[in-house]
Amino acid sequence: ALGQLTSLRVLDVSKNRLVGSLPAELGLLQSLQALDVSGNRLTGSLPRDLGNCSALRFLNAQQNQLQGPIPPQLGALQRLEILVLDNNRLSGSLPPSLANCSKLQEIWLTSNGVEGEIPQEVGFMQELRVFFVERN
Repeated sequence: ALGQLTSLRVLDVSKNRLVGSLPAELGLLQSLQALDVSGNRLTGSLPRDLGNCSALRFLNAQQNQLQGPIPPQLGALQRLEILVLDNNRLSGSLPPSLANCSKLQEIWLTSNGVEGEIPQEVGFMQELRVFFVERN
């Protein structure tokens, strides 16, 4: 039913005790500008379908138990300004496609399991002013 809220602009369910995974139906929310699911007990991976949320500017999923790689589809979020994924169990490498988010100003990935080299493309992100990746 969540995918039917096509006019929804802000979804903030932070600091609850939500469990389970993020539904792929979030990708149907074309008007969504801010998504905050931080401070819960969410598991599973970040849905690839979030890359379809073309209006998304703010994504905060910190302090959960999300795992797996950061989906390269997030690189399709042309309006994304702030990406906060601290304190999860994310793994794999930072996808070079994030450099396609030309408005991205802040990336927070502290305390995950992200590994490998920082993609060269990050150096071309002209709006980026905060890039925290310690404790990975």
